[in-house]
Amino acid sequence: MIVSIVCISCYTTGSGSVVVPALQSKGSKAVQILKDIGEGILFLLDPVAAIEVAVSGGVNVTLSNFSAHFEFDIALAASGVYAFTVFKAPVPMLAIGAEADNFGVLAGVDFGLSFVFSVNASINFTTGFDITFPNDAFLAVDLLKGELMETNL
Repeated sequence: MIVSIVCISCYTTGSGSVVVPALQSKGSKAVQILKDIGEGILFLLDPVAAIEVAVSGGVNVTLSNFSAHFEFDIALAASGVYAFTVFKAPVPMLAIGAEADNFGVLAGVDFGLSFVFSVNASINFTTGFDITFPNDAFLAVDLLKGELMETNL
């Protein structure tokens, strides 16, 4: 089965930032829990509860003048279901105990875009799309529930 997905023209412009509000204050309960996890105390007792507290305030994403352009040439040689990841941007947020012992725990979020094609014969086509966000677009996402908490879009 021959599959060819070629990016003819793909690029992004602008910038973005990801902030975990619970970790912004040095004296916060979340920061103390992460310190305990790094020391191996709380992580051994209840790792899920520890991470839940650390990210309980969700994550805030701000995009500044962000846009993207994607144009693809796609050839699928046989019937079937095909999945293709356009892009995947891992955003590590919590490096827990990494400095202490090289056995730290890493938690984060992957932002991405994927295509899934279901075809019943061979096909060859060109397609594309553009994405544009207004300047200073804001999204607050609950990582534990996978829900949008707030946005200005």
